[in-house]
Amino acid sequence: MKTLNKIILLSVVVSICVYALLLSAYLLEWINGFVLIGSFLVLMILAAGSVVIFRRERRKKSFFVATLILLSLFMLFEIRLLNYESHTYEISGYLEPEDLLGNSNIYLLSVNLHHVQYIQDEEMLEWYIEGQDQKVYDVYPITNRMRYRGKSSELVGWIGLVTTDFERFRNNAEAYLGEDVAFAYNYFNRDDLVGNSAGLAIGLKALINAGHLENSIPIGVTGTMEADGHVREVGMIREKLLISEENQFPYMIVPNSNLKEAEEIIKEEKLSMTVIGVASVEEAKKAVENINDR
Repeated sequence: MKTLNKIILLSVVVSICVYALLLSAYLLEWINGFVLIGSFLVLMILAAGSVVIFRRERRKKSFFVATLILLSLFMLFEIRLLNYESHTYEISGYLEPEDLLGNSNIYLLSVNLHHVQYIQDEEMLEWYIEGQDQKVYDVYPITNRMRYRGKSSELVGWIGLVTTDFERFRNNAEAYLGEDVAFAYNYFNRDDLVGNSAGLAIGLKALINAGHLENSIPIGVTGTMEADGHVREVGMIREKLLISEENQFPYMIVPNSNLKEAEEIIKEEKLSMTVIGVASVEEAKKAVENINDR
């Protein structure tokens, strides 16, 4: 029994090492998803063949049976990567800012993200972008790390062990704001949104809706909101600044951690707006009050 346990342990170590090597090669862009899954299949075939060849030798047979089982599990865990292999680029584009209250002048800033599939050639990509019926801000090559994060998030969502960014944002908003978010229920229930960068704007709108804040000046707002009201860093700042500029918003409120980046982009793009950094919903409330007092 001890010998059998050692053989199985050896199989586990070998299988994990092989898995780690293949996964590292994938994440380092040395191989693609098809090669990764194909390698598992080849190794599984070799292990299955070895089980047959050594069927009369208990130790060797046990080693290859355990290896076959482990490689099969690893392959099943990673096979969803093939669904992401066709994604080659991500395009960020214009999305109309939203005022959920209709009269708060606090605008949610979202970015239209579109995945390009199968296109590798840069000339074809340029032709594809020119054919889009929306303003395109930037193009990001999709890496294997991005594909792997997408696959992992999908699996975690299926299992239900971890909430998505958008679900956490909704929970934080309801925890901090209490019952003053009925106006945002339709927004929360949309299935075309990802991320949590609307938290700060929802917080300010809730304060306006409850009569604790007034605002008459159009302001673009982005930033996450934690359950305690603190504001965290968000992505796509360049795109959100350009959307604010296109809508002629004189001000944009961002998390403090994004302020330096936003100021650099304003200089580079020669934008005319003023950007204000905040660390919490309360600071954002004071910023809105100061803007209206000017």
